[in-house]
This record gives sequence, C-alpha cells and structure tokens, in this order.
Amino acid sequence: MQDKMDIVVTWVDGSDKTWLKERQKYETKDLSSDSVGDKRFRDWDILKYWFRSIDKNAPFAKNIYFVTYGHVPKWLNVKHPQIRVVKHEDFMPKEYLPTYNSVAIELNFHRIPGIGKKFIYFNDDMFLLQPTTLEDYFTKDGRIKYNFIESAMTSTGELDPVYRDMLINTIEIINDNFKKRRFRNLTWRDPIVLYNNLKAITFKKYLGYAPHHFSRVYDREIIKQLWADNPEILDRTCKSKFRTKEIITPDIIELTQASLGMTRAYYAGSREKYIEVSSDSVQKITNIISKSSVKEICLNDTCADADFVDCKAAVVSAFEQRFPEKSKFEL
Repeated sequence: MQDKMDIVVTWVDGSDKTWLKERQKYETKDLSSDSVGDKRFRDWDILKYWFRSIDKNAPFAKNIYFVTYGHVPKWLNVKHPQIRVVKHEDFMPKEYLPTYNSVAIELNFHRIPGIGKKFIYFNDDMFLLQPTTLEDYFTKDGRIKYNFIESAMTSTGELDPVYRDMLINTIEIINDNFKKRRFRNLTWRDPIVLYNNLKAITFKKYLGYAPHHFSRVYDREIIKQLWADNPEILDRTCKSKFRTKEIITPDIIELTQASLGMTRAYYAGSREKYIEVSSDSVQKITNIISKSSVKEICLNDTCADADFVDCKAAVVSAFEQRFPEKSKFEL
C-alpha cells in the first residue's frame, strides 16, 4: 500500500456577497430548507482548524485539493507546495455551473486535473482529532474500509423529505446495477452494525442504507465508470443547481465500491463520532474535542439561529485549545 495519498476538501464561504447574489438568481420557493437554508452554507470560522488537524494528524497527506467556488481564506498559503486550489470551473463541465449542489461537485471529482487514482475526501465539518494513518482507511490487502449499515427506507421519519427521496433514488440505482453481496459488511465487534445487516440478509435487494458521513476513500476510476453506466441520472443530478427529490446522493460512489467487493467493514466505535451541533450538544462536542476521544468528529450544523453565536464561540474556543499552533498551510 502506498504511503502517501491525495486529500480533497470542499468549502464554501456563505458570507461571500458575490456568491450570495448569484445563488439568489436560481433559488425558487419550492426548494426545501435543507437545500437552500443558511445552515447548509454559513461559516463557523473553523476551516483553519481543519488544516491544523491535517497537518498534525495526517502524515500521509500528499496534495490537498481545496475545492471552492472561488473564494479562498486570506490566511491560507496558496503557494505551499501541497496546496492545490481548485475552482469549480477548473474541473466541472460548463453546463453544470454555477452549482450550489454538493452532490454535483463530488460526482465530478474524477475530472480534477492531476488527482490520484484513490484519494480521501473530507467535508469541511470533518476533523481528525488523533494521529491517523492510511491503515485507518485501508485493510492490509488494500481494500477500502467502509462501515456499511443496511437500513430500510421509509416514507416517514425525521429526515428532510427531499434528502430521503435522494437516498431512495440512490439505493435503487445500486439494486438495478448489482446483486446484493451478502456477509460482506459484517463486523462482529459492532453489535448494532451486525444486527442491522443480519436482519436484512434474507432480502434479495438492499432495503436502504445509513449514510456514512465521515472522511472516505474514493476511487477515481469508479466515478468514471458510474458516469459510463448511469449517464442520465448523473447528468440530471449535476444539472440540478440545488438538492431536489429527483437526484441521487454521492453515496453512490461508496455503495458501488462496496458492491464490487472493494471494501471491508471496520469497527467505527472508537474511530468516529457524528454530532448535530445545537445548544444541547455543544458541551459534549467541546469535551470530545478537548479530550480527543475519537479519531474523527463530524459536526453537522443544526444549530438554531438564536443559539448560533454562542455555539460557534464554544466550538471555536475548543478547537483553538486543541490546535493552538498555526499549520504549515497558514500564512
């Protein structure tokens, strides 16, 4: 297994007036709050801590492809030899631009000039809190670690209805293209994963899945093949300026890799923690950051507007204490 690997991270500056003005041209009243709400785009001012976490805890980082609409933080050293600033227009076909749909961006990663065959993708809300190696992402025989959890999709529940339909559309593509790979995603160390996957084994089709919202390995050639095999749905997804119920999720990439036998299950208990940020969870978040009790934390913005300032201050303070020193990527 190689000892270095490219990293991709996406970022949007929700306060950029030019970007906001352009986005408003395409917004319509029928779009869901999950697609256009401020929580999808507002900035927590913690991006520099992402770079510090990579500098400190990801010695395997080769190039860092910083994917952006065009805005770049003033503190980022764009001349650092590992930094590759990539604008949407640098790799996405013109007919898909401008886009405010993160799915469209991910489905075109294979077009980024110079990107490695395999790379690790981070959202800007995913942070490494402990030293990490490529063994956290790959097995000894080179298979990708992927914590697939089969989960039935229903027409009710707490999920945003647009996102729910996107998940359903995605698993339908997988069921159309592949036979179900039984026993491929079982791990005896994690009883919840084991229970959910065993419970669904008797069904011939995948019932659904729980999204894996952490840093993940993508294979460039798999994304290319997805375009070759499913051009209509991928094209429709990328032409959609925002998330809509007619498109798919980027989970199609990991699910395809799993369906081809490229992945193996792993125990996620001590590796990662997904938390929705709110006034109720912010103390738990700051404790996890300060103690570095997991290798990776994902902070999903669900904070009420009235609590945003206080929650932001608490999270920034926790990260500043955890990563007080500038990274080599900062001016």
